[in-house]
Amino acid sequence: RDFTQEIAAGKLSEAQAAARASTYGDSAYSRYWELDRQKQETAGVTMARFKTMGDEKVCPACLELEGQGFVPLARLPNPGTVHPGCRCDLEYQL
Repeated sequence: RDFTQEIAAGKLSEAQAAARASTYGDSAYSRYWELDRQKQETAGVTMARFKTMGDEKVCPACLELEGQGFVPLARLPNPGTVHPGCRCDLEYQL
């Protein structure tokens, strides 16, 4: 609520508003993956693999994670936390 009020009142520059919105978005994305992981573990999922978008924008760190194949779920970071703008996903396996 304060964020929208600050924007409406003109207290934030466009750059400040964009940076804060990005931070809020990253936080929500991270929370989504935390809850998804908990849901999968509750369902008995123990293995997962990191999946990249498979294009020229994929970074070396994500390629390395993808190259591990299926590993224990706890060994993988949540997608979106490897670096800013990460577009990766997880594929689960029972």
